[in-house]
Amino acid sequence: VEEDTFADVGWLISLLHTRGADDAELILIDSQGKILATVPEQKKWKGQALSSNPLGQAMLSKSEGMIETSGLDGAMRIYSYSTPKWAQGKWHLALGVPK
Repeated sequence: VEEDTFADVGWLISLLHTRGADDAELILIDSQGKILATVPEQKKWKGQALSSNPLGQAMLSKSEGMIETSGLDGAMRIYSYSTPKWAQGKWHLALGVPK
């Protein structure tokens, strides 16, 4: 996944901010649980393993679902996650909004 492609979904976070979800978070991981990108962008997380985190474990174990857990910054969020069929299991996407 190219960074430019993922950066284009920043509009979704902007939309959520206008609706009062200022602490929304988008996370993209690969099939091993490694963080590929986040919105808002946090370079310190890129390349880190999410596989030991409850969110990462959920994302890697099921193709879609929801989980309430802490985000990368420790804030509690409700995440919806999915593995798009066209991604062929190569990456997984999660969107978290504040609880």
